[in-house]
Amino acid sequence: MKIGIAMDSFKGSVTSLAAGLAVERGIKRVLPKAQIELCQVSDGGEGSLEAIYGHCGGTWQRLKTVNLMFEPVEVDYLISLIQGEKTAVIESARIIGLHFIQPSESTVDQSSSYGLGQVIKDAAGKGVKRVIVTLGGSGTTDGGLGLLQSLGAELFDEQKKLIGLTNPLRMIASLDIEPALEFCRQSGIQLEIANDVTNVYGGEAGAAFVFGPQKGASASQCQWLNEQLLKVAAYGIETYDIDLQKVSGSGAAGGLGGAFCLLGAKMISGFELMSEVLNLAERLKGTSAIYTGEGSLDGQSAAGKVPAGIAEIGNRYGIPVIALAGRRDQSLGQLEGQLTAAFSIQLEPCSLAEALTKEKTEQGLETVASQSIKLLQASFASVDS
Repeated sequence: MKIGIAMDSFKGSVTSLAAGLAVERGIKRVLPKAQIELCQVSDGGEGSLEAIYGHCGGTWQRLKTVNLMFEPVEVDYLISLIQGEKTAVIESARIIGLHFIQPSESTVDQSSSYGLGQVIKDAAGKGVKRVIVTLGGSGTTDGGLGLLQSLGAELFDEQKKLIGLTNPLRMIASLDIEPALEFCRQSGIQLEIANDVTNVYGGEAGAAFVFGPQKGASASQCQWLNEQLLKVAAYGIETYDIDLQKVSGSGAAGGLGGAFCLLGAKMISGFELMSEVLNLAERLKGTSAIYTGEGSLDGQSAAGKVPAGIAEIGNRYGIPVIALAGRRDQSLGQLEGQLTAAFSIQLEPCSLAEALTKEKTEQGLETVASQSIKLLQASFASVDS
């Protein structure tokens, strides 16, 4: 029997690989001779680089740049041969992530995506032509203007003076992104953006109003930033006939999605991109059952998360899919009909802090995997008989 395992990371507890190995141990308790197809996976957020490295290999690159507050940082990104093409994979959160700050009105005014552009430039300097950027976990709300500045764009205030580097969105009156576009043309890079957010650039469902508060923005700041985002959106229409208000995902990562869109980047769902790069469907289609899961399984998990993507693969090939989660809602919405079954891995009453420990998480995954595989084994035996 061949069993597929494609677990997302359990945030704050275990990586995708550690979760998968715990499930494998549980399965091997019952089926010691089972063949296991263990896939490190991600939906394009945390753990993406490790998942790609685990499947494709490559070389880690270390670079000195600045984080979202212009503090010096050393960051890693990956250069790998993906589908026959030399590719750089960059997690924006490693450079401009929310974890670098205590969100406040002050950090909103000062933060910028500038450092991310420096990493892209470094990759281009190494002869890379394809650059994949994951957008999850950003701490900025600058409309991606810092990124554009870093790549050469010129931004101007109401007095037509060049704007400084700290959150240029606050002061933007006009801009010229041609130098940034010229950099992309001259370097020959093709940008691809892994993103599962559907919000547009500005407006009530845009970057400022939806994501600004979690990054420290006050109501008045959100209002002002939104007005500025709409100025940039108008520029996109007037200059390039690109309407960021109609581009799904342009509001991702504080508007980074929109900036990449203006640069001609290909926008793709995080899981779809990762599934393609990791060749998940081909690796899983010959299995008798697939295990997946994440830290918190709920109705939102159907929107581009790993369990939903794995369930789609399973349903495509008629393979049962079992989800294991640190917690699961009573109702999983649309996902309820896509999964064969979904279980919480909690074995006894405990505090949240205890439940999040690596030891407890791995113990729960191993135990529930072993019990659920017994049911599948009995089911397969019944069919065979």
